[in-house]
Amino acid sequence: LLLPIAGSDIYARTPEPRRAEQTIHYIIELRKALNDLCGLPINLKQAGVTKDKLHAIAQAAINDPSLIMNPREMDADDALAILKKAFE
Repeated sequence: LLLPIAGSDIYARTPEPRRAEQTIHYIIELRKALNDLCGLPINLKQAGVTKDKLHAIAQAAINDPSLIMNPREMDADDALAILKKAFE
């Protein structure tokens, strides 16, 4: 993936064992650039969600009927842990 993302010069200069790491770096940079261009929030905090709402959102998530389609069982603590990661 590094070749089409970063170009032939970067690809050629990057030792083979580091190409995966470099690819991840470029994907992260592309995501940041896209976010800057679009002006969209990148996390819940930037979207205006306050930390005190996370518990209510987690509770609503586990009460959503579509949760039965989730391949993993999830409780409120699991949902809250995901929301906390998405917050920062």
